[in-house]
Amino acid sequence: MRPKSGLSAKTKLRIANAPGTIDAGYRDEIGVIIENVEPPIRSIAIDFA
Repeated sequence: MRPKSGLSAKTKLRIANAPGTIDAGYRDEIGVIIENVEPPIRSIAIDFA
């Protein structure tokens, strides 16, 4: 698994431990660790008083 450079520049998702290679003969499940580097959304409190 390797991130596509153009897509990596446009999104906040990153593939951890990249690059990785999957053998052509491998026929089982794979798992990919994806990291979201976007800062968390702040909680906004609204006072209706």
